[in-house]
Amino acid sequence: MVKRQIGLLAAAVIASLAINQEAVGQTAYLQKSNSDHMKELATKQCPESGEVTLDYYGFMAFIITSPCGLRGMFDPWRDAQPGLYDEKSGGTTGWDKVTWMEHKFPRLLIDPKHSMVDFAASTHAHFDHDGLYQFDAATVLDRMIGQWQMADFKITGLSDAHACGSDGTWPWSKTAVEWIHDPTCAKDGPMEDDNVVYYMEIGKKDPIHIVHWGDNKYDLTPANKEFFKTHPVDVVILPLDDSGHIVTPGQVPDVVKQLKPKVIIPSHYFIKGIVNPSYTVLTPDKWFVSQKHKMLTGKSQFKLTRKWLDDLKLADGEFLALYFEGNVAFPIIDIPDGWEDALKSSQDTLVKYKASAK
Repeated sequence: MVKRQIGLLAAAVIASLAINQEAVGQTAYLQKSNSDHMKELATKQCPESGEVTLDYYGFMAFIITSPCGLRGMFDPWRDAQPGLYDEKSGGTTGWDKVTWMEHKFPRLLIDPKHSMVDFAASTHAHFDHDGLYQFDAATVLDRMIGQWQMADFKITGLSDAHACGSDGTWPWSKTAVEWIHDPTCAKDGPMEDDNVVYYMEIGKKDPIHIVHWGDNKYDLTPANKEFFKTHPVDVVILPLDDSGHIVTPGQVPDVVKQLKPKVIIPSHYFIKGIVNPSYTVLTPDKWFVSQKHKMLTGKSQFKLTRKWLDDLKLADGEFLALYFEGNVAFPIIDIPDGWEDALKSSQDTLVKYKASAK
């Protein structure tokens, strides 16, 4: 029975690869689904309140479902294009041989619920956030600046900037210059240096307010700081791991001061079988354990309600750390042997590199 299930998974994954190939343009013409659900939502009488469901897909990928049933996927990941970094560096890094993501993003495994969302949104133009055409979506919001609204789901896209200084364990901004001749924090930099922070208002009455941070720098622009002075935040999804790859544990208080969230969900971290240890990200375990208020989801799905949020006993400046750990909404297959040794080796390499870079 187990062999049969593995065979079915393998066959389904192989079948999906024909559609999941890297492409220059969009691949919506290959979709077997359509936008009928969006048409239904356009005239549906949505409930005044209800549950907002979060389903975690690893890294910063979440499906967020409104009380009305509108489903949106945020920041789905993919692997980098083969040879991307060697092309930039003139073939000096060897990174063309690295598989950054060790799993295909789920499109058609066994459960058809993985194959369709109403919209897909990306915060910025990096491979670990912009896999928008790996699954079926009726609407695509790629780095959307401004406002979009459908049924009981409203999104405001705030133009900001990707984190450009590497304040964590791995000095990747230094590496970007030395190895791939790609400076970060450059004035008038390219599109990949931009980032959109998504502010969501979900629900008709007393909506739940969620922020998807993307890979934004910890310090918002003055205009966006002003925005959050008048827009409450219940939950913020932060790129937070113990290596401090994007937002460091030490920068969290600055984010809290700007947003005043009730809940922080760490993301963008190492999960065995999905992320290659060479990526250099770690888990946020140490940060999580050190928090005063903390909660493990225990599974890949968590349901938010206005009552649950309002009942949190938090003083000013306090928040609840809500951690999904390695729980994702699809079966992880083919976990590579020796991943623990590989992760330790990667960590040791980071420590040595950081010492030599001083």
